[in-house]
Amino acid sequence: MNGYLETWRFTRERMQQSWEDLSLEQLHWRLHEDSASIAEHLLHVCGGEHWLGRRMRRIDPRPTEFDQKVDLCVRDGFLNDNPFPFTREEMDHSLIQRILDKTASEIDPMMSNITDDLLASEFETPLGPTADGIGGLNRLAQHPAYHTGQIWTIRLHPDFPKA
Repeated sequence: MNGYLETWRFTRERMQQSWEDLSLEQLHWRLHEDSASIAEHLLHVCGGEHWLGRRMRRIDPRPTEFDQKVDLCVRDGFLNDNPFPFTREEMDHSLIQRILDKTASEIDPMMSNITDDLLASEFETPLGPTADGIGGLNRLAQHPAYHTGQIWTIRLHPDFPKA
């Protein structure tokens, strides 16, 4: 197993543990009106996986309306002033898990078989600069860990709703 895959799987597992016991109220609670909810953090990570994974493999990132919404999760509401692509009503446990599973089913095999073509890929990152395959793998491996830390920070806030 390679280091990218091992790190990504480990951080994804920790991310899963950070939210699966939460109620809908807890998933949608915000530190303040301009902050992201835990549900939005989770789908933002999926949006990043979708964005990077599809572009690194040179696959159409938006073949369906659903794929378009997942792709937008990495930018909208986080990196720009557009509203988050999924509504609060849509973001229940089932949808979150469905999208986590969807992006994992694309990223795991890609990281399990890192090809020269993948490493040579060049693409626009969600923040705008161009990256290569190594830059994409680095981002994919660390992104869930970054947001898992933010999820735990939200959960530990004194005003976070009790179960």
